[in-house]
Parts: sequence; C-alpha cells; structure tokens
Amino acid sequence: MNEAYLQGLAKQIPALNHTKWMSARNESALSSQVEAEGQQAASAGFNGTPSFLIGKTGGAAQKLEKNFAERPHALNEAIEKLLKEG
Repeated sequence: MNEAYLQGLAKQIPALNHTKWMSARNESALSSQVEAEGQQAASAGFNGTPSFLIGKTGGAAQKLEKNFAERPHALNEAIEKLLKEG
C-alpha cells in the first residue's frame, strides 16, 4: 500500500484524530506489533480479511475464514455452535 492510499482511507474516518494517527504510525513499538501480528496470522494460515480464530477460553482455537458478503451471519453461527458444545 502506498502512502496516498492510506491517507485517503484515513480521511474517510470521521472520528479519526489524524495527527495522532500519523504520529502513532511512526512509533517503532506499533510497527513491531503490527509485524508480529502479521507473522502470527501468516503462521495460522490466514491470507485475507476478515479472518478469525475462535474458541473457548483455554481451549483450542479454530480458524474461521468465510465470505461474509455472501454469509454475513457465519461468525455468529460459529460462535453459537461453540457455545452449544459445552
């Protein structure tokens, strides 16, 4: 993604504090966190958004990648299924 694209997206968010957003983008801690989370997502086999790992606290997480445009309730259905299991 290039800077102009990111700036264009940022300008579409009415409540965004643009100055704070720009400052935060340059913080090394934030950059490290984004990099680590990207690596974590890749190692879990995610290759797009939206993607979720869902599961009960302390239990194994299950990967959920759906076309939410076609099935907008898929996440809710997966959560309900987990709740019924135990």
